[in-house]
Amino acid sequence: MGRHTTLGWSNVAKSWREAYNSCHEGDDFSKVRAIAGAPDEVLNLGESILYTYVSEEWKGFLRGGTIVRKMQFVVKEGKIVSKSGQNLDRMAG
Repeated sequence: MGRHTTLGWSNVAKSWREAYNSCHEGDDFSKVRAIAGAPDEVLNLGESILYTYVSEEWKGFLRGGTIVRKMQFVVKEGKIVSKSGQNLDRMAG
């Protein structure tokens, strides 16, 4: 599950940062897809859908080991209702 990188620049770092920071509640989710690509997980919540992006990057033992990053968007009728992120501030690039 997710995207994996090893010791170096993450290919997803820049696009994820751009997608997360440029999209806000009420924006169309297609904007996120255009920037970050297809989500890793899709969960139907009834009236809304949870889209999850996951990335793991091996930084080395002295740099914290494996860093797991996650972005989640709750979407209703194509519009972003809420968003959350984990370890997005620890992105290279």
